[in-house]
Amino acid sequence: MKKVIWIILGIIIVILIIGGVVVYNLFFKTSTDTASLKSFTGTVQINRSDKLFLAENDLKLKENDIVVTKQASTADIILYDSVYVQVEENTEISIEKLKTNNVKLKQTTGSTWTKFLNVVGIGKFEFETPSAVATIRGTEFGVDINDEEIISLLEGDLEILFDGQTHKLNPFFKFKIKNGKYEISEFTLEDKMRAVVKMRKSLVTLKNIRAKELNSRKSIIDQVIQKYNLTKGLNDYLEDIDSGRINDRNLVQYSPIITPVIDKLLKINDEIKKINWLIKTIEIGKNSEEIVQGLLNKDYLKFN
Repeated sequence: MKKVIWIILGIIIVILIIGGVVVYNLFFKTSTDTASLKSFTGTVQINRSDKLFLAENDLKLKENDIVVTKQASTADIILYDSVYVQVEENTEISIEKLKTNNVKLKQTTGSTWTKFLNVVGIGKFEFETPSAVATIRGTEFGVDINDEEIISLLEGDLEILFDGQTHKLNPFFKFKIKNGKYEISEFTLEDKMRAVVKMRKSLVTLKNIRAKELNSRKSIIDQVIQKYNLTKGLNDYLEDIDSGRINDRNLVQYSPIITPVIDKLLKINDEIKKINWLIKTIEIGKNSEEIVQGLLNKDYLKFN
């Protein structure tokens, strides 16, 4: 029994980086970028203080920067490892405010898909369009602006200020503005399939951020794998967590302390599980009401 506990503790260390006790900074400090353009395709320009220049991967962004994608071009923006924005072609989006207590983006044209995972304690997150301002709390949503404005909420909480009134949008509903009027409608099957495509890309982004945290502690992870003769690699354990075969939150109870690194990884893991669960439930044809109830019940945290 004692040996089993030590093996479990070894797995915890591998997965949740408890080995950072040896090195204080590895244990307590996370690596978080304030704002960056992580990747792009085609032609993407940055307007900074009325000066245009071409984007590059991992470009650090600043408050008041405007990101402009051209035809057949896309970009991915990450703010504080908490706000992930997929920017589609022919889109213009600006960073209006960039403080941990107040983040605000403004989109004037085109299409975006945003995932808000608050891993660093962002106080307020707002998303502005030409006619409305949305206040976001733990949300995944899309914004499309052409001859009309459409805000589509996949999951989470979202309030929209339009024409002096605040409207609460429910998951799997769209808020459409045209000619100074608004209407609310439910997701179509096409809307759900588009959301699945966007969620698959969000999964890649979340796993990349998690990998960045883990890779910065690779030497400790390798030592633990060797010490405990673990037969599976780190990626295999992460796959077991993501698929629900291992309950990482139960494992954490063996740890005498929860550090910022562990807390951040747990939040990312939970979001990966949620996205996997959402994709599965949409693809097998569950209706919106069933999915929303499952989200409320946190069915994605029920393990196999």
